[in-house]
Amino acid sequence: MHDSELFLERIEALSLELDKIKRGIIAVQNGEPWEEAFNEEVYLEDADIKDKGYSLLVVLLEHVLKIKFSSGNTTRHHWIAEVIGFRDQLTKITLYDERRKKTNAINYLRNNMQDAYDDGIDKYKKAAEDSISLHNALPLIPEKCPWTFDDIMSLDIDELLDDRFFVKDEE
Repeated sequence: MHDSELFLERIEALSLELDKIKRGIIAVQNGEPWEEAFNEEVYLEDADIKDKGYSLLVVLLEHVLKIKFSSGNTTRHHWIAEVIGFRDQLTKITLYDERRKKTNAINYLRNNMQDAYDDGIDKYKKAAEDSISLHNALPLIPEKCPWTFDDIMSLDIDELLDDRFFVKDEE
């Protein structure tokens, strides 16, 4: 191996170590325990939880919108069961109800709620291509996410569907 190749390899290794240190410092600042903050496995697990959580949240939001805006009752019970199941999965992977929550993942989901909602609307629109009931309700869906992450995780389905969440903004 040439000296220049060895030098480049060392620079790359140092760069990776600096990235770990930065992630660790940020994690400690966000309240993660010191021992976990610099653990690469914990970091990868946290990233995986964020990805899975985001995907679950998108589909959960899509189904809440379907329940709210579908005029048909044929699949309503299925969507309610799906919402309950997705919320249970989110609770399980984020430890939402536990004392030792996955705070980084929860904060990530809180901070990306509007993006998840927008993606949920996109999935709703895709489903609306095959459903006149869903399609007719498209103009009723608010552009701004009406819920917080904590609303989604703690309110029962009837509360999530309450009209107070769906007041159109005055222009």
